[in-house]
Amino acid sequence: MRIGKPMGQLSEKVPLGRSNLRVSRLGLGSSYGAPTAAYEEAFERGVNYFYWGSRRSDDMGDAIRHVAKGRREDIVVVLQSYARPLGFLVKQSVQRGLRSLGLDYADVLLLGWYNDVPSRSVMDAALGLVERGLVRHIALSGHRRTLFPDLISDRRIDVWHLRYNAVHRGAEREVFPSLDGLSAEERPGVVTYTTTRWGHLVDPGRTPKGERTPTG
Repeated sequence: MRIGKPMGQLSEKVPLGRSNLRVSRLGLGSSYGAPTAAYEEAFERGVNYFYWGSRRSDDMGDAIRHVAKGRREDIVVVLQSYARPLGFLVKQSVQRGLRSLGLDYADVLLLGWYNDVPSRSVMDAALGLVERGLVRHIALSGHRRTLFPDLISDRRIDVWHLRYNAVHRGAEREVFPSLDGLSAEERPGVVTYTTTRWGHLVDPGRTPKGERTPTG
């Protein structure tokens, strides 16, 4: 998971678009079996964007709980919900997640895998969670890239999650140009996922003969 421009030092924090959150350029997801100690070490080395979902693993959950006990303002916690089509399902999903993590709020609620703007019921529920202080910002992920430019003026959604890597480069044509010229107050935060194409781009067995396998 990558955020913004090419990586500098992990300890460097950059604004996540109009959300005003300050995040590391590298974020971590919870679905790939890393142990709790690995997440905690990543945090100590400067990674602060923790995406708890699609699978809410106990290992990342434990790391978030440990870190948040004394340094809650230093970690950005993203809760994803695939719940739909009714808003109360989103509320239940978020409340379960917060109880499990022992948190009062999530920095970001990620509404997962939408190829169109979520239903009014879902958006009203998400905004209600913001009003109650259980969520601070709303994000959206999707696989229909042409949706994202249409969301620039939708100030309810501060962060986009979209697929982008050296193989899937369509965002260079269909998404990124729409961000040119926007002010910091207008520009949504952009997080890319499947950055290594599920590990294929760092697999020596898939590297063309004579080329160097990337390390990350």
